Order: sequence, then structure tokens, then C-alpha cells
Amino acid sequence: MAKRGKAATGSKKANVGCTYQLEPTPEQAKRIREWGHTRRAIYNLALEQRQVAWRYAKRPLWSKDETKDLTEVRAEIDWIKDFPAQAAQQVLRDLDQAYKNCWNPAHPATAPRFLKRESRLRFRLPGQAVEVRHVDRKRSEVWAPKLGWVVFRRHRPLHGKVRSATFSYTPGRGWSVSLGIAAKDVNAPANGKPDVGVDFGVACSAFLSDEDSSRLMPPTSSQGEKRRLLGLEQRKARQLTYAKSHTLGVWWEHVIFTTSPER
Repeated sequence: MAKRGKAATGSKKANVGCTYQLEPTPEQAKRIREWGHTRRAIYNLALEQRQVAWRYAKRPLWSKDETKDLTEVRAEIDWIKDFPAQAAQQVLRDLDQAYKNCWNPAHPATAPRFLKRESRLRFRLPGQAVEVRHVDRKRSEVWAPKLGWVVFRRHRPLHGKVRSATFSYTPGRGWSVSLGIAAKDVNAPANGKPDVGVDFGVACSAFLSDEDSSRLMPPTSSQGEKRRLLGLEQRKARQLTYAKSHTLGVWWEHVIFTTSPER
């Protein structure tokens, strides 16, 4: 994993993307939301500067040409200064890539456009600016500059070096982090045996086409989780019993009331 304050070693690029749901504190959620709007403002300012330079001077601008201007703006405007410098540099690189895609005949992308306020909030940090550590069996934390440690749910293993971290907001789901991982290539050599079809399910963990019985994974729940599951199942049974009897009584009273001769 990439270490805080140190550049990630190795030249291998990210080849796996893993997205996890973040659980930020209210203060962290407010700050990263502000950073999402700051990223949009920097993107629009850089895009306008490039359009003006091309319109009046026929001169293309790239991220290396706008770095000095970005440094001057960060020194004068506090809310841009609060945005991590590494993330601000990534905004200019994203705009570079947008222009390269536009000028590539094989790429379907159109010319870069200004981002609207209702656009998806997001920002990206390079791998050397973040760090990931495990908290317990289900949770991990990602460290970002000026933000600290943010908890996320680790629903899948995380193996390899972190090359980038993209924080994004989805309405109705909240914030998530997409980690670009430089994972090791795991290509097992062929064993020379015939091909086998595998069907994964819930009732049976796996069923192989050349076997008559299914395969079951060993239980992974702890004793405490098993006791809690038993308690929840008993609670569900009691609620279903009460609901059935209560619903039947209401239905029977409705039948008597609507079919009475006096009515």
C-alpha cells in the first residue's frame, strides 16, 4: 500500500479499480462536498483560460502551463487554498486527458464542456498522497491530506499498491472512494485437465459440471454473530405469528360487518 508522504514505488500502473462506500463524519462530509465544488470551479477556470488562449493567440495550453497560475490563485483565495494541492493538479491533468480524447479520432469523446453546479461532485488524489489501513474484518480507512482518516466498508479484498483515490458523491448513496490498484497478475498455469463449468449460488456455494453433489463453503460467522442471527430469527418468527393473527382478526371483523343482514 502507498505510504503517507512517500511516493509509491514501482512503475506499474493501476489495472484494477475497487469502489467502496465511505462513512465520513459530518465534518468530513461537509469538507469533501466543498472540495467537490472547488474542483468544479478550478476545472471551469482552466477550461476558460485554454479557450481564450486558443481563440486569441492560437496557443494550446496544458497543465504544465497553468501550474504557475494555479499556485498564484491558491495563494490569494482561501477556499481554493483549502483544496489539496495534489487534487488541484489532478484537475488540470483530467482536462489534459479530456482534450487528448477529443482530438483522438478513435475516441468518441467530444470537446470539453463547462461543469454545471448539478454535475457529479468528485475529486482525485494520486497514490502518494493517500494511505489505506485495515481497522477490522469489515472496515478500513483511507487517509487524505487535510481530511485525515475516513472509514469505508471493505466488502472485497484489497491487494496491491494504491495508485489513485477518487472521491465521488452519488445522490441517494452518499460518498464513495474508488481506489486504483496496481495488482499483481495472477495467471495460474494450465493444469492440462478438461474444462469444467462452475455455477455459484446461495443454497449451494458452488456446483461443478463434473460432480453430482454441490460444494459448500465452511461457515465464517463468529459465535457472537451466530447468537445474534438466532435472536433475529426468533424475533422474526414472533412478529410473523402476531401479524398473521392480527391480520386474520381484522379481516374477519370486516367480513361480519359487511355481510350483516342489518347492513
